[in-house]
Amino acid sequence: MPDIWTKDMPDRGAVIGFWHEDSFLMNLLLRRLSEGRDIAVIVTSDGRGDYIENIIKRCNGKAIRVPDGCRSRDFLRNLIEEAGCPGKTLAAAMDGPLGPRRVPKTLGFYLAEKGKKNFIEVRAGYSRAVCLNWRWDHYRIPLPFTNIKISLKDCGITGDRNAVLPG
Repeated sequence: MPDIWTKDMPDRGAVIGFWHEDSFLMNLLLRRLSEGRDIAVIVTSDGRGDYIENIIKRCNGKAIRVPDGCRSRDFLRNLIEEAGCPGKTLAAAMDGPLGPRRVPKTLGFYLAEKGKKNFIEVRAGYSRAVCLNWRWDHYRIPLPFTNIKISLKDCGITGDRNAVLPG
């Protein structure tokens, strides 16, 4: 993995966005990214979140569980405070938890703007991968000996989801 991933990440923290289909790879990257950094991944509070939280913990990360319904309002206030903490990095699937595929939601951009942190888009390309086309996100699992190209786009401090183009 290139050193730019860890070396050039802003010391004040960032908000990282990735496509849900690349969640498998992001869990692997989390292990490297979390070295010497305070990073948390935003996940759903339902049963799927239990599974995801367990994987994130095994990759040296922390999970922030997003509650449903009326509790989400107070939670959002706390999440904005968390985004503003110096050195804190938050990560989330831009099109998660349930799509539509590659249509970015506003939460990550909103947190970047309120926390005064750069929004960094992560994209992955695989030379060989299994693509689960029956899933809404077309989840991708890289095969052994696959070449993976990771691209990072620093969108700056933005509340505009149009900073990331679908696809």
